[in-house]
Amino acid sequence: MVTGDAPLRLRVLSLSELLDETFRIYRKAFPLFIGIALAVSIPTLLIVLAFGVYTFAGGSQSFNTPEFRQDPSTIFKSAAFTSLLVGLAVAAIVNLFLIPFSYGAPVRAAIDVSLGHRPTFGSVLAATARRYFGLWGAAIVYAVVILLLSITVIGIPVAIWIYVRWVLFVPAMLTENLGPIRALGRSWTLLEGKWWRTCGILLLLLLLLYIVGLIIGTLFQFVGALIPGLSQDARLAVNQVGSSLGGVVAAPIQYIAWTLMYFDLRVRKESFDLDQLAQQVGSTGPSPVG
Repeated sequence: MVTGDAPLRLRVLSLSELLDETFRIYRKAFPLFIGIALAVSIPTLLIVLAFGVYTFAGGSQSFNTPEFRQDPSTIFKSAAFTSLLVGLAVAAIVNLFLIPFSYGAPVRAAIDVSLGHRPTFGSVLAATARRYFGLWGAAIVYAVVILLLSITVIGIPVAIWIYVRWVLFVPAMLTENLGPIRALGRSWTLLEGKWWRTCGILLLLLLLLYIVGLIIGTLFQFVGALIPGLSQDARLAVNQVGSSLGGVVAAPIQYIAWTLMYFDLRVRKESFDLDQLAQQVGSTGPSPVG
């Protein structure tokens, strides 16, 4: 990783400035962010295609048989359904393994670009790998707490509240070299008194991601419909590729924005500046465990 680009000017960011800086950083290192997103998405896409998981979405020739039309329960005895279950299981295992890279790598890249560095694909993955277990542990705690609270109707509002309060644990962990529990606590502290603003930004980001993914997915559906001679399963595969690529293009927006939201809150509450950021990110030592 080398330096040379102008670093981010740390300051209090309005919503429009937050979005402007997010897209500026994205454009500045677009190949890097896309490369990271592809690296964590392609394994799952290949599994989905190889095991035919995408065919279960509907309209597949695999399930359009006289036996199925006569007795839909025969689907559970079919080879296609067995392949679906195996594919889902393999994809789940791979996704669990990739969790730290899915969340950590794009945030790591956003931090480095903000410092004026020119991170490489290898340097970002290496830095993320050093915090692999911390990122994985925090993500699992995060997910388990939210899922358990969401089981009951009364717990859903609490789950949403906690989701927002913990959402910045990744930039906190990677910037301040914190362990998983301390990173979750750091996010909680920074977001005190800023819940509604943060929730609004997260909803806006969700809308942006949906729109970007929808546009790209629709383009692939259109292309698939125009190609003559494609079977229904092949068209479903094209749609799946489009959906995955839509996620690849959209996902970095969210992670860059999380990083800038973290910086913004530290500026607002702690008068955080670029020198402090460089010192914290540049500090070395063993990874903390809690």
